[in-house]
Amino acid sequence: MRECECGYVLVASDEPEPMGDTLAHYARPLLERFPGDLSFEEFKAVIDFAAFLWNLAAVEDIPKAVAHLSTKMPPRLRIEAPKGLAVVRRMLTRRSTEFASDARLALKVDVHLEGTRMLVKALGVCFEPDPAAADSPSRPGDETGSRTRNRLH
Repeated sequence: MRECECGYVLVASDEPEPMGDTLAHYARPLLERFPGDLSFEEFKAVIDFAAFLWNLAAVEDIPKAVAHLSTKMPPRLRIEAPKGLAVVRRMLTRRSTEFASDARLALKVDVHLEGTRMLVKALGVCFEPDPAAADSPSRPGDETGSRTRNRLH
């Protein structure tokens, strides 16, 4: 493991719920927007897009998200730019309100079939103060061996 002097560690976390479940909840308005049953490829595209929006950190990336909706989504799911911008804004607003307490990033997003069910798995990671740093008090539940939190870096 590479050490850094930033005072933070990268932590994998299933709190408040597994990241795959969080992404599925976050994507629900997009999933409900499209008529009929989604194919596996369509469902995966929606989840991947939701993960991109979840991780969006710069306002400059919003046009990329809008362009993706209008050109790179499966044909039946494409949304033209003006409506796409409204969808992106609603999703980002939802991220900052309903999911405001969840500071994780969604990494290694995997959508797969289990029988007839489509499941979402993802690695949720966040930066937290390093409990080993002299000026950083440790917090209960942040131990390396914790069931839902694991130090990655």
